[in-house]
Amino acid sequence: MSQKSSTAGQKPSRPKTIAALRHQPSTTRKPTWQESLQLQPAHKLGYIPEYLRKARKLTEGDDVSEEKWCKLEEENGRLKQTTDAQQQLSWSLQERIAQLDAIVLEIKPELARLCGEIEKRERKIESLERTLVDGNATRLDSLLEEVQELKRLVQQPAEVFQHYGRQLNGTIDILVRSYYELITMIETRRINGQDENPDRNIDRQKMRLDKRRKNTQIRVKKYEG
Repeated sequence: MSQKSSTAGQKPSRPKTIAALRHQPSTTRKPTWQESLQLQPAHKLGYIPEYLRKARKLTEGDDVSEEKWCKLEEENGRLKQTTDAQQQLSWSLQERIAQLDAIVLEIKPELARLCGEIEKRERKIESLERTLVDGNATRLDSLLEEVQELKRLVQQPAEVFQHYGRQLNGTIDILVRSYYELITMIETRRINGQDENPDRNIDRQKMRLDKRRKNTQIRVKKYEG
């Protein structure tokens, strides 16, 4: 009877109010630092750099010790230095290409001017030759002077090509050396296991680049007249 009365006296539990739920301690788990690293927004450049992406990949789902974390930071530092070096090399190549464009733009008007002078001298010589055919032999000295002037003008394009050819060859050599450095850097990263997509044709690329370099050398023979 007493048991019945005790059970009968109990009231059904009421649902908790919003205020009670608000004061109830939260049971949600705070993310670990590895998860926080994964939840970080994209890099300010608009994409996640390789060194940061590798760091996030290596820290997925594991409790990384302090020693391992220090090694990861060192690895990130080396990868960042490599990325910065590649960026500097890319800027250097762009500057060299801009110099080549400037040299080509400088050559074009000079060659056009020389071609115009040559055509003008040729027309004048033809006119003097017609005068000689008509019997005016007194203009022979003037004709010889015009011929000498024509020879001098014909030699000028060769001198221009020699001058700018040396500059172009020097710039091409710098570009080739820079490209060799880039290939060597990629090969070093592949050997160290840092490259996700290793290029297995590095030696073939070097041979092809060396052959292309020999074929692009500009050699101008001086006009003898």
